[in-house]
Amino acid sequence: MQGRLGGAGKEMTKKITFEIHNVKNKLPEDKQWVLAHYAGNNWGEPGPHYWVIVQFNKGKTSLELETENYRVVTSSDQWGNNAKPYSWEQFGPGNFFGQDIDYWMELPK
Repeated sequence: MQGRLGGAGKEMTKKITFEIHNVKNKLPEDKQWVLAHYAGNNWGEPGPHYWVIVQFNKGKTSLELETENYRVVTSSDQWGNNAKPYSWEQFGPGNFFGQDIDYWMELPK
C-alpha cells in the first residue's frame, strides 16, 4: 500500500503480509469469512483455479450422522458428494464442497 504523507512529498510504503493455511493443517473458525483457493474443476475438466471469498461452515462427520441417527443432513455434513465434514459458502446461493478448497487465509480487518 502506498500513499503520501500530508503534502510533505515523502512516499510511505507499508508492507502487509498474510499467512496462507493449508486445509490439511488448519481450518478456520466456524462461520468465519476467509479468502480461499478453489482447487476444483468443472465437470472433470482441468482448471480454472481461483481465489474466492467464502464462509467456513462446520458440519457433522459421517460417523456422527450414523451414530446419532440424524434425519436431516445439511450441505456442510460429510454426506453424498461432500467428502469432508465442512463446506465453504459464497455470498448468494453458491457453495463449495469441503474438498474443493485447498488453501485459505484470513481477511484483513
